[in-house]
Amino acid sequence: MLSLSLRPEIGCLKLGYLKLAIHRRTNREAFYGGRPICQEMRPYKSALQAAPLNLHPLATSIIGLGSDDIQTRPGYVFQAAPTITGIECHLITGTCGPPGPPPTFPPPMPTGLGMPMAALDWLTAGKPGRRFMLPREPATVMVNTFRVTSSEMRFKSCLVVAGLLALEASGAATSSPVTVGYYPTWKRQHMTNVDFSMYTHINVGFAVPRQDGSLSFDGDSFLSQLVSDFHGKGAKALISVGGWTGSNLFSGIAKNSAATDTLIRSIIDYVKKYNLDGVDIDWEYPGRLGNTCNVFDAQKDSPNFLALLQKLRQQLDATFGARKKLITLAVRVEPFDGPSGPMTDVSAFAKVVDWISLMAYDINGAWADTTGPNAPFKSEKGKGQQLSFVSAIDSWCKAKWPTSQMVAGFAFYGRSTQAMQDMTRDAKNQYQPQSKVVPLGDKEDASWADPCSGSSSNSGTWQWKHLRDQGVLNSPATAKSPWVRQWDPTSQTPWLFNSQTKTFISYDDPQSLEIKIKYAASKGLAGAMVWSMEMDTPDHELLKVVKQWPGNRQSR
Repeated sequence: MLSLSLRPEIGCLKLGYLKLAIHRRTNREAFYGGRPICQEMRPYKSALQAAPLNLHPLATSIIGLGSDDIQTRPGYVFQAAPTITGIECHLITGTCGPPGPPPTFPPPMPTGLGMPMAALDWLTAGKPGRRFMLPREPATVMVNTFRVTSSEMRFKSCLVVAGLLALEASGAATSSPVTVGYYPTWKRQHMTNVDFSMYTHINVGFAVPRQDGSLSFDGDSFLSQLVSDFHGKGAKALISVGGWTGSNLFSGIAKNSAATDTLIRSIIDYVKKYNLDGVDIDWEYPGRLGNTCNVFDAQKDSPNFLALLQKLRQQLDATFGARKKLITLAVRVEPFDGPSGPMTDVSAFAKVVDWISLMAYDINGAWADTTGPNAPFKSEKGKGQQLSFVSAIDSWCKAKWPTSQMVAGFAFYGRSTQAMQDMTRDAKNQYQPQSKVVPLGDKEDASWADPCSGSSSNSGTWQWKHLRDQGVLNSPATAKSPWVRQWDPTSQTPWLFNSQTKTFISYDDPQSLEIKIKYAASKGLAGAMVWSMEMDTPDHELLKVVKQWPGNRQSR
């Protein structure tokens, strides 16, 4: 039995899911299982979950699931042979007849919640199979061709998600969640122990836009070899444009048509010259201040960015073929900003972008008044920034971005700060007063000069590999004296404290990563992103956890 689980991308709104099982041998036996999503549907739960459905012999594909009248017409709508207009089969009785009126009247209109994509999970012989993303319609995955859409249906006062699925061929799925790694060019000498084959996509950064839209990139001399190395290991290669210190001119470029055209030409030239698989744009941030010298326009940045991306998609498709090259974005934990704050509808961006990578880290740090988690799973009410891994997914979902086009971002580093008191006296509280002086981080840390202000400071960064090899952690879950490890049950993250130096470190470890990965997978996200590849141990202690994404057969 092959079990195909269709979770429309609006499942992030907790509306439920649909499941369809197709018999491998005959392809003519199916079971429908649904989870009731509002009070009115609960009486029909057992009938829906128990009802077998024998497919009509002429039915070649399923084009509709569900009904707004679950008592009288809880049916599938089938598209049959070309000479047959259609067949409708009753869900409970299994009887089939001519198609009736549409399941909803009037027919549901397309909305931002109904993007043409879905996340699919295969189970074979009861064992987890591979999960893959269908980014557009139609999509071909080896021997399988699927056409997937979503729509809304109303059942009394309840919003019902109806998944529309056409299954044209059967077989085993062959793709896995994406694993995206960032390759900072200035860390090239530290990449010797990185196994590129463990990544599906590698973003090399950063190319920095000049005022006229042309690109400055310090990796020109070795990019060809990198791309060849990545491709040889089965990973796709993208060039990442922008970054924290490279985003100061995006706003001006996006509002200037000539500069926009130059930027797009420059990106296409790089893709051509170096045989790249796409571009990753890391504008930090549209509509709000990132680095202190950045220029931004709260009114126009986001619409200008959309126009730029639409034009970039159009020209990439014209040059290389429709959707042959990727456009990905690195984004903050809230949607792009408009005049009134984060946008409430970013669905237009999703139509031209393959996925966004949620940078759900750097949430608390030395810039705050208190210590706190660098990358909390959940925030604690009234303490620290009220942003988190969970809130990031929810915020983008509510702004109508499909979860199947989201990639969860993970930090392979921690941040250290200087506490004002001995935090072990209140070991259950990781939010305690801290100094503005940033302590030196691991052995690679050094005083860093801000290109905007010119002021210098330590970064306070501790890469995971150095937490392990500099004697801070004896094992992934145990600290070496004088360090003490604590676990925060709300943020679901560990933290370390050294009473001798009053140094606090917040970071992610295998335990906290596993919690986030399971949550992201349950929400239908497309995979994981890592900043950055060289920060893991030589034996990939953290990446191995990331690769255990549910349904990923490429885990190792």
